[in-house]
Amino acid sequence: MISFVQSLLPRRLHTGATQPSADLTFDYAADPDPKDIRNTLYRRGCAVIRGLISRQDMDSYTALAERTFDICAGMLKILDIGDTEPLDSITEVRLRKFVANVRIGQLESDYFRYLNSGATLYDVLMRNKERRAFVLSVLGREWFPGASVVRRVSPLVEQQDKLWQQPIRMHCDGPALSRHAYSLNFWVPLNDCHGASPGLQLVPGAFSEMQARMNHDWVTCSVDEKIELELQGLYSNGEDGLPRFVPSLDRGDVVVFHNWIMHGTHATARMTKPRTSFELRFNAPERADFEAFAG
Repeated sequence: MISFVQSLLPRRLHTGATQPSADLTFDYAADPDPKDIRNTLYRRGCAVIRGLISRQDMDSYTALAERTFDICAGMLKILDIGDTEPLDSITEVRLRKFVANVRIGQLESDYFRYLNSGATLYDVLMRNKERRAFVLSVLGREWFPGASVVRRVSPLVEQQDKLWQQPIRMHCDGPALSRHAYSLNFWVPLNDCHGASPGLQLVPGAFSEMQARMNHDWVTCSVDEKIELELQGLYSNGEDGLPRFVPSLDRGDVVVFHNWIMHGTHATARMTKPRTSFELRFNAPERADFEAFAG
């Protein structure tokens, strides 16, 4: 199986090179053409929208995210559930799932809404009238909300599994999320990602490339899970031979990418600060909605 998967990829190690970003970057203040963004997402799989969210709104949602995690930490203390208590000792399934998520600094959209009197993760994009209009112009019309989370990642071992998650290996969302539809992730970092905090790394490519490699079947909504795991390992170990797109991001910048692009956390041993991000996924009502991005 390994030899078969390797035959799908270039036979060289990833050298750490990053891909030029000029053709993947759009300035929101310059009123970019949504058609150009859509075509970029279709052909390359990802795009950066500079300055999409105002600093004032970023401050507000950063404070809200921190408050939410503080509430969760307080709930674990009230329940007398310590950092080292085995999850298996928690017999109630729903509570066990909640504790598992909180420990790794990950809250699903429903948790976030219940803890914030109905405020949603999507508000950071959709509550502002102009921003909402821009997002809808990229999507083409209203798409369904997908699997969205607020996530905290730390490069520091002493913080990991204590309300923070370790850097995430290279992976593709398609096999786990929205196998039945095209999905776009609007990835919103609440911290600057210039080198001190973990950022994001992506391997640009059209949606069909990874679908074909993993034998994705639209009818059965299935993939070859063995190939999926092998590809995750090859990309995580840098054995794919392809350059990475590692955008330097200011708070307010947003990365948009589809659910069939290989990506993961960009973290180095020199990083000293954690990072929080919103992952806001939208599922296309029909396959044709995303295929129309090709123009």
